[in-house]
Amino acid sequence: MIFVGIIGNRNSGKSTIIKSLSGCGNSSFRDYMDGFSNQSVYICCASPQEKRFVSGRKFDLAAIEETMQSAHKKVGCRGMVVAMQATGKSRLRPDYMSIFRAAKNNGFTELYAFIVDPGYNDSASIKLENTKELSELCVEVKRLSGKHFPHSNATYINNISRIIF
Repeated sequence: MIFVGIIGNRNSGKSTIIKSLSGCGNSSFRDYMDGFSNQSVYICCASPQEKRFVSGRKFDLAAIEETMQSAHKKVGCRGMVVAMQATGKSRLRPDYMSIFRAAKNNGFTELYAFIVDPGYNDSASIKLENTKELSELCVEVKRLSGKHFPHSNATYINNISRIIF
């Protein structure tokens, strides 16, 4: 299965890129998107760091792992696309490294990190401190510019990951 993480600062354009990639309707979307060929992808458009709760449900690391296990059981599911902030560890919210470790531990075999830098509405550069650890997890890391059209970034992501059918 394929796991795609879109990593960026707050308001960098992560959810806009994911909406362009998946066709989901809003920035807080967390559910399966079904395609025409009886295949689906789980989309988490709102990063767990920005929106801890969606529809009253806590979206912590345990909930993310539960969703990963559910994706494996769903017939025709190709994988997951998850927005993540490039923040460090927090007591309340999972960091991107914890989410990638969970993906690896839950049987995702193709892992991709697309870093939105620079972001659409931010000028702060992202300095990922765990690039060595990402490579040890066999995560393919690529950079995107939030200044580009979202559909261009979405096409680039899909050309590399083949997540959308």
